[in-house]
Amino acid sequence: MSAILYIKTGNHLSSGGNSFMIYATAVKFEDENSDRTPKAIDSIYLDSTSDETWHFGEGENTTPIKGWYDKHDVYRWLFLNFDKGLVMKVVTGEKPDIKPVGKDKDDPDGYVRSEKNGIVVDNLEMLPDSPSPL
Repeated sequence: MSAILYIKTGNHLSSGGNSFMIYATAVKFEDENSDRTPKAIDSIYLDSTSDETWHFGEGENTTPIKGWYDKHDVYRWLFLNFDKGLVMKVVTGEKPDIKPVGKDKDDPDGYVRSEKNGIVVDNLEMLPDSPSPL
């Protein structure tokens, strides 16, 4: 079951750009022999900056977004909260946004990919299999 994301305080979007953010820093694929495509991603390591307003839990029981998350959870969070200001980016290159691809929040075939930015390979595919610090 997917954890529920909450906004702690304020508006997620800062006037000076995205100084606070959630980044994908690593990916694991379904198996070592699978193609390195967004659909074949099993889990994504997310890390948030210290001032990020999205988190897990409410009140005093909040925890930052940091760790390995199933691709379907990431897909669902983005699908349900994009219009509320939830933005996740790939830590490499031009830091493209991560977008949900699917029919609805419960689409079993739903997955995430990075926003196209002129390169042939999806930026998520280029991430290492172990996380790096922000």
